[in-house]
Amino acid sequence: MIPDGITRDHVLAAIKDFETVTVEHGFAESVRYDLLLGENRYPPKATALGARTHPSSPRSDDEALTDIIGK
Repeated sequence: MIPDGITRDHVLAAIKDFETVTVEHGFAESVRYDLLLGENRYPPKATALGARTHPSSPRSDDEALTDIIGK
């Protein structure tokens, strides 16, 4: 599930971070689904968390992880 308030621009910013810096997200490798952009695959939970915690996100606080993985 994509958290409320996350836009395409937030996801693209998170993907750019994956491509330009080493992102330590702590999630296991995706098993069933990947986020596809062109021919590149990105881990969906880690990308959603990156989008949610990116400075351009409407909410980039400690509750972001709960939005991604649940309570």
